[in-house]
Amino acid sequence: MPFDPLNDFTPVSMVGLLPLLFTVGPDVPVSSMKELLDLAKSKPGALNVAIPSTSARVALQLLQQLTHVELFPITYKTTAFMDLLSGRLQLTIESASATLPQMPRRQDQGACRQFGAPI
Repeated sequence: MPFDPLNDFTPVSMVGLLPLLFTVGPDVPVSSMKELLDLAKSKPGALNVAIPSTSARVALQLLQQLTHVELFPITYKTTAFMDLLSGRLQLTIESASATLPQMPRRQDQGACRQFGAPI
């Protein structure tokens, strides 16, 4: 029996909400999402992005499609925060619950920066 999944189903309730944060390393000279996108457009494919989950991959694909930027995704099985601090990565897209506990309490010169953007 054929059906149309977009029109033949009715949503009943939201299952959950998972905010994702874009976290840049201390060596990346940006302080906003706009600056990150401008940097990515000026250096296509040069920014390495950690992708630890399916939702992060979907967010990255949607970001690239909407903004026409080219980022280089690297799949991780766990958090990539140590690689971000060491400079092996320039960006991670992770859930707030995975990222916030690892952020330094003070925003020092060498600390990572986070920002979110509704996509």
